[in-house]
Amino acid sequence: MSTPAARPASILCPNDGSLMERVPIAGIEADRCAACGAVWLDAMELERILAEDGAPAKLDIGPSGKDLPKGHRIGRKVCPRDRREMLSISDPEQPHIITEFCLTCGGILFDAGELLDLSRLTLRERVRNLVRRLKG
Repeated sequence: MSTPAARPASILCPNDGSLMERVPIAGIEADRCAACGAVWLDAMELERILAEDGAPAKLDIGPSGKDLPKGHRIGRKVCPRDRREMLSISDPEQPHIITEFCLTCGGILFDAGELLDLSRLTLRERVRNLVRRLKG
């Protein structure tokens, strides 16, 4: 039986190439970019973050209100784990949240503020989704 490969000590942010910091939360170690605030979650970590009350707010520093940092990449991004190109996907309930997803390892990248927004479905969004389902 083979042993899974050890997780690298640190990864580079797909947005700007900065070293991401390890953040212990919800029984895992998530990765967050100190420069742009992006959050990288490995496969199955999103469920653990969303299941723990208050974890998204502790992990996601939220939008900085500043311009994108120097070096921020718009468009195609590569996975920090396996260097494969990631797929941009929008959340079906909150289509304004567009994240990058790695089809190879299952990791997902949230820009600053997106994870927190994903965890807070607003009343307006709930009503809009209900109306869509009733019409559909």
